[in-house]
Amino acid sequence: MKRWLAAGTLGLLTICALTTSCASGNTAAVSGDGKQAVRDAAAKFYSALNVMFKGDAGPMKDVWSHAADVT
Repeated sequence: MKRWLAAGTLGLLTICALTTSCASGNTAAVSGDGKQAVRDAAAKFYSALNVMFKGDAGPMKDVWSHAADVT
C-alpha cells in the first residue's frame, strides 16, 4: 500500500507541475522560482495527506485545484 501511495503521489505532483507549466504556455524548463513553487506545493500536499490519514480531509481539499476543468 505504501509503495502504491508513494508512486501515486509522485504521479499526481508530476501531472500538476506539467499541467501548470503547459496551461500557462510555458513548455520550457522550469525556472528556479518554478522549482521552488513545486517544492512548496509538494510540502503542502504531504502535510495535508498526513492530516487526511488521521481523518481530517479539510486541508487536502484546500491543496487541490478548484478550477472548472478539474474533475
